[in-house]
Amino acid sequence: MSWSGSFTNEAFAGPGAYQAKNGVRCFVDMRTTPGPVVINAPASPQDHQSFVISWDNPDHELLSFASAEDFENPVSLEREIVSGASLDFAHGTVAFTFIGGTWEIFDWSLFGVALNTTFAIG
Repeated sequence: MSWSGSFTNEAFAGPGAYQAKNGVRCFVDMRTTPGPVVINAPASPQDHQSFVISWDNPDHELLSFASAEDFENPVSLEREIVSGASLDFAHGTVAFTFIGGTWEIFDWSLFGVALNTTFAIG
């Protein structure tokens, strides 16, 4: 079973932990309430489940992604699989889809420039 449809939008004011959900695009506001944020990927994912996180982080707090499954590292120049990923960029968007046991990046933009787009949901 896989998810298909339109993404819905949510907002989260850090710090703390946000539970990402399949098919949900979340804006993480770290400007209004500064502090580190942990994004927990959807639990017990099935292939092709996806989530998107955008953030505003002017103080360069740590934004971490956590899951029982592995992640494709969004800050590696080479394709690297890690158990958790963290970044501290001021602004950006990263989207993951679950494929074959790994949360793979399907969209990654920073400073308004898309760095990698390898997968899309129709």
